[in-house]
Amino acid sequence: MEKHASHGLDFTFNYTYGRGHGISNFGGGGFDNAYDLRNDYGPLGFNSTHAVTLTNVWHLPYGRGQRWGSANSKALDLLLGGWSVDGITTLESGHPFSPVVSNTASVNDPDFSGVRADRVGSAHIAGQSAAEWFNVASFNNSLWGPAQYVVNLALEKTFNITENKTLEFRWENFNAFNIDNYGMPANTVDVSGTGQITSTAIPMRQMQFGLHFRF
Repeated sequence: MEKHASHGLDFTFNYTYGRGHGISNFGGGGFDNAYDLRNDYGPLGFNSTHAVTLTNVWHLPYGRGQRWGSANSKALDLLLGGWSVDGITTLESGHPFSPVVSNTASVNDPDFSGVRADRVGSAHIAGQSAAEWFNVASFNNSLWGPAQYVVNLALEKTFNITENKTLEFRWENFNAFNIDNYGMPANTVDVSGTGQITSTAIPMRQMQFGLHFRF
């Protein structure tokens, strides 16, 4: 969905529903069971069921020729008029992963590269957190990791110096609202720390300033 130039606002909205299933090698190193490839069928690691992307440019309606501040002096308009806010917002559901077992001493066969944990009950846990993302007393062949929510914003203004010279100022904020976007939880069920998340998929808020001189 696309919207152009309404009260200084342009935006594009995109929603994607995805379902990526297939047979993939176990942990990137081989198949779980070379004699039963169907056993490796399931949601693929890159699959994200829901994804929303919103891009926007909003020319703030303040300054000469705008709804507010049209009577400003030239000096005041130079300072306060002509600003715009740009943004890219990404909302994405989590990616799948499989709990595994590290102790494979009982499997001494090159055709078996790993052992998945068996499900013995519901893996869902109320109040998911980085300290416990899934029920470590119950395992499933396919679970889903944390969703990701990222809002990037930029405030910018172009100063007209002469007819063919301009100076553009930008203040950019990545992950502007400082949202915690967790990485994947530890999925090896027979070691300590199972189900815990110790990393972030996207850094916390970062800012940068920039000047661009055109001539």
